[in-house]
Amino acid sequence: AVICHNVLHVLEPAAQRPLLDQLGAQVAPGGALLLSSYSEPEGEAMEPWLQLAAARFRSLGMDAATVESVMASRNTAVFSLDPLLLERRLLSAGLEAPTSLMQAACFRLWISDRPEDGHAPAPPASTAGAIAQLRAVVAQLRDPQGGCPWDLEQTHASLVPYVLEEAHEVADAIRHGDDRHLAEELGDLLLQVVLHAQIASEEQRFDLAAVASGITAKLVRRHPHVFAEGDARPDAPHAAAVKASWEAIKAQEQAERAAQAAQAAQAAQAAEAAPTAAEPGRTAPAPSASPLSDRLAGKVRGQPALAGAMTISKKAAAAGFEWDDMAGVWEKVHEELDELKEAVAEAQASGDKAHAQEELGDVLFTLVNVARWCGIDPEAGLAGTNHRFLDRFSRVERALGGDIQGRSIRELEGLWQQAKAAIRAEATQTDSATAQSSGS
Repeated sequence: AVICHNVLHVLEPAAQRPLLDQLGAQVAPGGALLLSSYSEPEGEAMEPWLQLAAARFRSLGMDAATVESVMASRNTAVFSLDPLLLERRLLSAGLEAPTSLMQAACFRLWISDRPEDGHAPAPPASTAGAIAQLRAVVAQLRDPQGGCPWDLEQTHASLVPYVLEEAHEVADAIRHGDDRHLAEELGDLLLQVVLHAQIASEEQRFDLAAVASGITAKLVRRHPHVFAEGDARPDAPHAAAVKASWEAIKAQEQAERAAQAAQAAQAAQAAEAAPTAAEPGRTAPAPSASPLSDRLAGKVRGQPALAGAMTISKKAAAAGFEWDDMAGVWEKVHEELDELKEAVAEAQASGDKAHAQEELGDVLFTLVNVARWCGIDPEAGLAGTNHRFLDRFSRVERALGGDIQGRSIRELEGLWQQAKAAIRAEATQTDSATAQSSGS
């Protein structure tokens, strides 16, 4: 939204329409141009503009009675100046109480390229315009006056599964090297960021600007080799040194936050103890006896379990908690497998699956250590297995006409092996064709 104050006071009537057109050209699609006047002195030609505004309102579907009410209300009421909701509030003829932002006596609104019949607005020319457009759409979805019931029901907690799902879909698109799919999935993930910011802004806790400003400040703070000035700027380091510097600065920030939290706790204790001065003095909480564990607990809190296991495994190994060789890792794998077998047998006998679930987790964690020792990515490995399974399974389904119910495991296994052989043969042919093409 572009908001201008008192621009009509200084213009001759012939200059008003060209200015309106010029300002209107600066408004992003779906945005609004708001012109206001605090007074209407003698001699000011307001009527032509008022008639133009009224005609525009009618062309957008506002009934005549509402148009008359809107135009007459300019001396008694004002519209909300929230740029994300200004357009839809006007079109639904919703007048707001005067705001502290602007006690203007006269408002005229020019709508620019408003989407109609559910069609998406034209893509803005700038990144900032596109982000503003997305914020406007999300704000409208969350608008209690005519928004989407499903979106209005959502909370930070209810959206957690969607955040994780969209992040995994982004990773899947990256693995498949599909730019169109990646752009779409990044958009879905961006929606989650904007939606969480919108929910928080409605409760005046933080907004999208705070989110963006926070990560910008963090990037600048943690890249002194890029953003520091003068003598404070270190020489251009290699990638490993940059990573080490990042972790060091991050650790320093965490220590400062911990110190601030300790000071706050000490202040709270002092305030609590103030009425009873005779009570022995209390001391601030002692430093953590397990700083690495505390840092890791915070780091993996938001990670999927498999990624968190790899993070813990790497950090613990770097601290010295490590096997001497690969043989020790395999010994641990077999030990955990035997314990899992025993726990599963117990669960089948008693119906209590808690112990079996713990032992399954131990097996998976140990296999993550195998992956770390081999320098392979367990997440990518499991994702590849999922893809291969579905490829083979789809061939088994097609071979049976889409119906696998009632088939014997022997028949299904035979078709499974045929599918594996066919996929392997196709891969070999593709590799041969690629090699011949490269050779020519």
